Parts: sequence; structure tokens; C-alpha cells
Amino acid sequence: MKSELDPTTLRRILEVTASLSRTLDLPEILTQLVDKGTYIVGAERGTVFLYDADRDRLRQHGYTGQVDPDALDLAPGQGIAGTVFQSGTAVYCEAPYEDPRFAAEVDARTGFRTRSILAVPLKGGNQRVIGVLQFLNKRQGNFDSQDLAAMELLAVQASIIIGNAELFAETENARKEILKESTRLTAQLRGNIVGESTWTSEFIELAGRLDESPINILITGESGTGKSHVAKHLHYTSSRCRKPFISLNCAAIPDTLLESELFGIESGVATGVQKKPGKIELADKGCLFLDEIGDLSLAAQAKMLQVIQERFFFRVGGRTPIKVDVRILSATNKDLESEIKESRFRQDLYYRLNVLNIPIPPLRDRREDIPPLVKAILRKACEEHNKVIQGVDDAVLEAFMEYSWPGNVRELENELYRMVALSARDTRLTTRWLSPKFAVSGGAALPAALGGGEGLQLSGHSSIPEAVKVVEAHLIRKALDETGGQKSRAADILEISRESLRQKMKKYGIA
Repeated sequence: MKSELDPTTLRRILEVTASLSRTLDLPEILTQLVDKGTYIVGAERGTVFLYDADRDRLRQHGYTGQVDPDALDLAPGQGIAGTVFQSGTAVYCEAPYEDPRFAAEVDARTGFRTRSILAVPLKGGNQRVIGVLQFLNKRQGNFDSQDLAAMELLAVQASIIIGNAELFAETENARKEILKESTRLTAQLRGNIVGESTWTSEFIELAGRLDESPINILITGESGTGKSHVAKHLHYTSSRCRKPFISLNCAAIPDTLLESELFGIESGVATGVQKKPGKIELADKGCLFLDEIGDLSLAAQAKMLQVIQERFFFRVGGRTPIKVDVRILSATNKDLESEIKESRFRQDLYYRLNVLNIPIPPLRDRREDIPPLVKAILRKACEEHNKVIQGVDDAVLEAFMEYSWPGNVRELENELYRMVALSARDTRLTTRWLSPKFAVSGGAALPAALGGGEGLQLSGHSSIPEAVKVVEAHLIRKALDETGGQKSRAADILEISRESLRQKMKKYGIA
């Protein structure tokens, strides 16, 4: 027959249970359980053992002594605690050295002399024993039925609390693993940075260091170098990866519409106008990518500066400030410092955006990236065209490696998409499908006076119209290469209008 607990002991157990229930931190729960239990039964020392199925050991936690905790680990069935674990029945022993179940070797390892023991099982779901709560050496007298009843009651409550904490820890670990894997896959799918150059490896390493950083970053480089891919990689490998990535091309939207696109618009500003959130609002808690930031109007620049400094903005026609937490990634192929000198870009905004600058070298300066880029782009092109192409011939790859790529990665992508579209049922892409701008095996080099040189050849049976196309395309690419992709300067060199240059670039598929 179980002994009834006195009101004072019962109150103490209820207080301990309430305290344990306030946390899901398992080490804290076990430490409190041992400390409070030791006080209630008046013991010198206490410990709690939890069963580790992987090691088939009873692992000690929350020990109140000053010895190496590993010295107290037991096998199931070893010592009083091991016996209680196996039987699921509580034990209080007044003469342990006379009890064959007692593990005297533990005292030998710890240097502690055990005079009495009280051990009760901790039972989880389905009454499965998950551990043992044990106390040593009653300070006054011996452990009695009151102590046993008190610890059995405490063990029942503690088992539930421990089970909840373990379940929470498992769930939290699983959540972190899922988030980690999700982040990795998202980065792989959306921030697809491919290459083997020193720059590529250094950038990927840098992005890893910036994964927890909210700083604004300015991405610079020639047109077509992949600035948007870099921005996506930075976002989808960061702690904000599960929040929106909102992109806006500042050069593609007229100034009259740019502010409403950025900041949104309130209803009633004009007849029939409905309220619409802007890009900044949509990017809250995430990332706003401003491509071609150098083309942002001065008026919009002033408002963007306020957003960055004050963390709030107003919709067009609105009076209520809207708070935002947004990381800004921006990109440009312009020299913003020169734009500042010409009063076309605000210096204060430049320093706010350019906390860190990531310059992307042109493709001609990182040719090691071409083979892996070809492989990745070809796979994507085949998926979109529903074709099966195993790869490109060595001659094609050689032509790619020798070409200057004034349009950078975008031009390479356009070339491969064109080749895939033109190829019939070929299993590999051959030089047959290359654009005229590439050298063709067996061709004759053009004279230098016509812009000929390395990488420019004509097939042995080219017609005059075909030769004209090759020369024009070559001269256009050469001019773009020399001017860093600036069309106005290239048109001046070629002595044609900018519009004529644009039409010819379109005709020859030049990005």
C-alpha cells in the first residue's frame, strides 16, 4: 500500500512540476529535476539516467557531484539503476554493499561512498521505461516510503515533461535539417552559378560568408555577364531565402511609371486608379533587386535613399508611412562614380547601395567558365525545346573558347539556344549550326584591312552576301568589345547611327 504524502511534500512536488513545465530545454529540465528532487528527499547526491538506444547505455544527466559524468554511465541491468531500468520497479536500498545488485565499481571510480539508494523509473508513452531517477545517501536516517511515494509522483510528471522536450528537440532538429536542405536546393535551382574560374569559386565562397548578412550589395560588370544570376544566388543562399526576391529593371520602365512601380499607388489618385502595392512593399522581409540602377531617375533616387535610411516609404498619393525590412541588391554596367561627377547619380545613395561591391569580370577574362556554362545552358535549352542532345563537338567548344564574347554569358546562351532550335535530330551540336561570327574549319582568313584576324574566317565557298554578313557581324562585335558594350560609342566607331547598329545587332543575333 502506497504511503500518502504530507501536504508540504505534495506542494513542493507541484512547484517543481510547474517549474519544469516552463521550459523545453532538456538539459535545464534534467538539472532542475535532480536539484529539486535531491532537496525534497534530503539526499547528498542525485542523478538522472536516460537510455541511449544507439549505445545501449544509461547515460547520466544532471549529476550533482564533482566527478566525470562518463564514470556514471551504466549498461541496462548494471547496478541498482540498471536493475530498475530493466524491471520498471522502484528500489530503495539501505545497505547497498550487501545487495548483489549494487555496482560497487562505480564508487571505486568516483571515490564516493554510497550508504543508501533510492531509484525510481521514468516511464514514457505505453509505460516504456526511458530512464531512472536516482538519489544517494539520505542526510538524516534512511530513505522511506514517503520518499519513495514522493519521487514516484515526481517521476510520473517528469517523464511527461522529458518526453515533450525530447519530441520538441527532434522536431526542431528535423525542421533545421529540412530548412538547410531546402535552402541548398533552392540555391541550386534558382541561384544557378556555374563555372570553374577563380572568380566563380571566390564568389561562391563569399556568398557563403554573407548568408546571414543583410548588407546592401552593388553588382557591377558589362552587359550580359550574369548580374541577375549573382543577385539570385546571394538571395537564395541567405537567411532571407524563404522570403520574396523581387526584381525591377530600372531601364525598362518609363520615368512616369517608375515611382508607382517602386512605391505602389493609392486608390483615388486618378479616376479609376486602384490601390496597388509596389516592388518595395512586395519585397518586405526579403530582397529587392534593382537592375540597371544607373538609369534610376534623380527623383526616384531621392525616395530610395529615404527607404534605405528611414525604413519606410509612402505610396504615390499616400500619406501613411509603410514600414519595410528589405535588403537591396542592385546592378549596373555603368561607371556610377562618373555618373556622380556628371550629377546624374546621387553620391549619398551610391554609398548606401555600395556597402559591398561585387564586380563580375567579362566572360573573355574567365574562359574556364565556358565549358561548364555550355553544359548547363545546353541542358536547359534541351528541356525547353524538348530535345535530347548529348553535348557539343570539340570543334564547337574550341570556337567558343577562342571567341571574345562581347555579349558575355547572355550571348553564349543565345548562341546555344539558336543552335538547339536549328538542330534537327542531331545527338550532338556540330559546327554546322554555328553562327557566321565563328571561325569555320577550312576557311580562309580575311585581310586585316577588312577587320580580319584571329577568330574570323570565311568558308571556302562563301558567297558575297554571306561574306558581307560575316564581316559586318565581326566588325560590330569588335567595336562593342572595344567600347565595353557601349552602343553609342560603337556606332561612332562604325560610322553608323545607333538605330542602325541596333537593327544589325538584332539581325545577327548579337546580344
